[in-house]
Amino acid sequence: MNVELASVDLSPLLAISPPGPLSPMTLVIILIAVNLVSFLLFRIDKQRSIRKAWRIPERTLHLSCLAGGVVGAWAGVRVFRHKTQKLGFLSKLFVTSLMAIVFWLWLFGVLSISLAR
Repeated sequence: MNVELASVDLSPLLAISPPGPLSPMTLVIILIAVNLVSFLLFRIDKQRSIRKAWRIPERTLHLSCLAGGVVGAWAGVRVFRHKTQKLGFLSKLFVTSLMAIVFWLWLFGVLSISLAR
């Protein structure tokens, strides 16, 4: 059985450029809000861990960081001394932080990403 794959040029789809309609001030306000939410999520999770109550899933904490709440997440770890002994969590938080930083630099137009060759 001989199967031939069609050759399709995907380069136009791979050229990524940041969206235009959001002003830099709007992005800054969004970042501040996301960081505040991220910080509060770490605070709430720490309080719940002390009371042995229902916890915020780690995935939610990582997603808040990935959404741009990098500073809020790390401030939450430091200020509340939360999850400081969980190296697996901290290493994932580090990776999600790097991913978020790259994304926001791209969104602000500081970083240009092109996957086309």
